[in-house]
Amino acid sequence: MTEAQWRGGRGLQPERTALAWQRTTLGLLGNGGLFALRSEELGRRSTGDYIVVTALVVLAIATAIAGRRRERLLSQLVKPPQLVPRREVTVLGWALAVVCAGAVVVLLLAPA
Repeated sequence: MTEAQWRGGRGLQPERTALAWQRTTLGLLGNGGLFALRSEELGRRSTGDYIVVTALVVLAIATAIAGRRRERLLSQLVKPPQLVPRREVTVLGWALAVVCAGAVVVLLLAPA
């Protein structure tokens, strides 16, 4: 009996997808925490720091929600006709790029 048959024909795709989304969420939360710790160690608490940390946490929550939705979608025995998550992945990717650019700007403008 193959793995796909044992799992009811689902295969390992839902598990791999869930793990990828969870790693991304954890990475975002970790980076937000590191950014906050760095701000505290330097003794500065600027508005830019708060905005970047908040944006990373919000982005992590959105990523977790999108990942859970995607996992449920892939776990269905009957796959929906539109399986490609174009919109949510694009929006999350651009949001991540904007947050990273904002973090770079905050770090460059920070007093030494």
